[in-house]
Amino acid sequence: MTATQRWVRSAELQRHHEVPRLIETWLYAWVDGAAPTPTLDVSHALFSEPVFSNRRTFFLALAFAVGAPVRGGPSREVLQSQMLERIRARHAARLKRWSGAELAALFLLLADARPTAETTAALEELREAQSASGSFGEHPGATFVGLAALRRWTPGSEAFTRALDFLLRERTAEGLWCFSHADVWDTALLCRELEGCEDLAPTMFARAGSFLLRAQNEDGGWPYRGGVESDTDTTAMVLLALPRTDAMRAALEAGRDYLERMRTPDRLWRTWQSWEDPPAEDVVAHAILALRAASADSESWTPALEWLAARARREGGCRAHWFDIHAYAAHRGSFTR
Repeated sequence: MTATQRWVRSAELQRHHEVPRLIETWLYAWVDGAAPTPTLDVSHALFSEPVFSNRRTFFLALAFAVGAPVRGGPSREVLQSQMLERIRARHAARLKRWSGAELAALFLLLADARPTAETTAALEELREAQSASGSFGEHPGATFVGLAALRRWTPGSEAFTRALDFLLRERTAEGLWCFSHADVWDTALLCRELEGCEDLAPTMFARAGSFLLRAQNEDGGWPYRGGVESDTDTTAMVLLALPRTDAMRAALEAGRDYLERMRTPDRLWRTWQSWEDPPAEDVVAHAILALRAASADSESWTPALEWLAARARREGGCRAHWFDIHAYAAHRGSFTR
């Protein structure tokens, strides 16, 4: 048994939310080699919510690829058709790099072994999505499925070797992998939360500010980590963390312009640039705060503030779509009042 298998068998099942509980129950049984092959159950209504629908697609495709039975969701044929449609529309939809890689890789794992125009398009998307590091969007999960697809279709290729090298480098001394480090987002968050702490040396904040400046992308936004596309949440967090000095003015203005460009037609914000992502309360709250701090015209954020207030009244509080931690969302939303 490998170190990875031992860790999975000893890990505690997540029970804070029904979606990860169902997914992990299936994954643990699958890794454990349970017989018969465990059934993946995605019939719960939560899997149809916008924030979880892509995860349903991912794990459904993975289950079909390994021959596991499934309950709920579209058939294998319908799923393949939906994935192919999204691959073809990837540029117009501005899919995140790792999302495009996941779609292409899973489609290639489901496809018949005979090359077609569709598998050629999927392989092209996989090549486009590969980063200089050899990863797919600096995302270990997407890189694993990308590596599996490349092993099936182009074993021994340069793309395969680079992806494998990335995963070997990312493995911890214990033989495990982390989801993904988020050094830019974490640095901005800590700078903001520790602001005014007299026990910390000012030079620490100066070094952190220099790091954040270097991390800014050409589009004016900031990525959650280097090497990936900008996102609304990290950009807003960095704008709140950087000091408003003359040295920072150009970076702050570019970041503000990025946020204003990323507004949806409803004048809200998605976490990512991808059109598939829904607006999320905590992300919208951060964008409002950042634009306020940048002295942006109130018309640029007032509709979003009204949306946030309406959501809180309707649901009896604030939610964070990407973290099932109500205290976090409430803490973020309260600052916008």
